[in-house]
Amino acid sequence: MELQALSTDSNTDIEDLLRKALLVARKLKLKDFRGWCESELNGYSCDFDNLPSYRKTVGTLYARNPFHGKIPFIISDTELHDLVTRIPLYESISSYKNLVKKDPKSLQLKLSSEMINTLMSLQDGTNMMPILEANVNSIHNVMSEVRNKIYNWSLDLEEKGILGKGMKFSSVEKEVAQANNTTYNFNNSNLQGVIGTISDTAVHQNNQMNINQIDLETLKISLKSLGIGQEDISKLEKALSLDNKPIIKNEFGEEVQSWFGKMLTKSADGSWQVGIGVAANLLTSLLNSYYGF
Repeated sequence: MELQALSTDSNTDIEDLLRKALLVARKLKLKDFRGWCESELNGYSCDFDNLPSYRKTVGTLYARNPFHGKIPFIISDTELHDLVTRIPLYESISSYKNLVKKDPKSLQLKLSSEMINTLMSLQDGTNMMPILEANVNSIHNVMSEVRNKIYNWSLDLEEKGILGKGMKFSSVEKEVAQANNTTYNFNNSNLQGVIGTISDTAVHQNNQMNINQIDLETLKISLKSLGIGQEDISKLEKALSLDNKPIIKNEFGEEVQSWFGKMLTKSADGSWQVGIGVAANLLTSLLNSYYGF
């Protein structure tokens, strides 16, 4: 079947492949597959829950610090964090194809004005602009999933004896296709987004990422990105080794509490250039994440 050959050829343009798959679906009068092809070509208009799973990913939230550039934006409210960082990939396949041609390392998603205002209100007056980023691999995965689904669908057709000659199908083949409802599960795979840095893009999302336990190295990298020096990071590492793991969220051991207090003092006197309200929130959230709360 021609569709199989095209879907296995990496040089086949993804839009051309979808158009040919759409043509086959229309000739065979398969409404489900036709609808999927049209959604991939034109973009999706459904809500987040009804998107195919490969078109859902998660982003990383940052704030643009005037002194240190991009720093992690920590939200202690898990529900709000999930809402802000979930990313539905609604755009047409052509939009993403053109984006990938620019060879960006990541995607910068546009937050709604309401979401920006909400995030700004959590900063205790520091007014750092929130930024949501997603790795461009999310887009590569969408196109790979589309190609794989067309290939598997063409195999399903072949197994039922629907081969076609060129793009022409006999009346018997059409009857077999409709009788067997030869469709494919478009929502059968999960996509895990990996987050990176981002280029200019016109992708507009109404933007999930759960706060998971972080290891020591991730904690140290996050602290460094906040402008905390290596000496202070080493002191925290020692404090963590001396204290027992807390059993209650926000209740840290004596050594960690002492380190925490010294960092807030540095924030208050300006030697650590992060506002004291933001500093307390960031450090608390990072330590809670390290301890698995």
